[in-house]
Amino acid sequence: PADCDKKTGACTGGCEDFWAGDSCQIECHCAAGPADCDSSAGACAGGCLDFWTGDSCEIRTATVSYDGLFTKEEGRFFGDTPDHITAYDDIDAGECARRCLQGYGSYDGTNPACLSFNHRPAGTPEPGGSRARCWLRSGNKDTAASPGSEWDSWPHRNHYQRKNIMQPRDCADLFALGIQTSNVYTVNHPQPFQVFCNMDTDGGGWTVIQRRQDGSVPFDKLWAEYVQGFGNTSGE
Repeated sequence: PADCDKKTGACTGGCEDFWAGDSCQIECHCAAGPADCDSSAGACAGGCLDFWTGDSCEIRTATVSYDGLFTKEEGRFFGDTPDHITAYDDIDAGECARRCLQGYGSYDGTNPACLSFNHRPAGTPEPGGSRARCWLRSGNKDTAASPGSEWDSWPHRNHYQRKNIMQPRDCADLFALGIQTSNVYTVNHPQPFQVFCNMDTDGGGWTVIQRRQDGSVPFDKLWAEYVQGFGNTSGE
């Protein structure tokens, strides 16, 4: 605050990460990170993060379909074995994408980050092809030395690679992804952690930072305890 001009609002020492403009009032959502944000105009030379559009990536889009977050290559299978996370049966490509982004079952959606997935629709003529199958990968064609020996071997499978290496920063991002059930989720702003997301009140997408239910947790605490965090994400 000492760096802020009381008359004009200008910040003489520059803006914090993700902020730009003379008064640091423009929030950047650049796909390449804060270093890609023009300090004056807020423009993102390398494009916007998912959920954001506009010259300065300042306009939030309403919702994003799962398949809109991935680039699809038909008739391809990314088979770099060390990058295998887990696999699921009997789900479509949209659900496979959701599990890549948010996890499911033994996979928490974070460790490791899912960068791509393979999907085989149900009813294909290959062995076992009567059932749909989804394979999650921690790598992609950009991170691996090669796409693997099976890249051209499975004409009835499709490979999906994430357009931007992104984790939902808050519950609003999750809501935009179509995850609209109130629950505890993992978000990443800037390090992965769990929060309770209220997807029902006033349009949904709320990251809950304080919730009183039954009085089981005392809220009369020091500021340092609030900074560290206390309570339970599923309760108070």
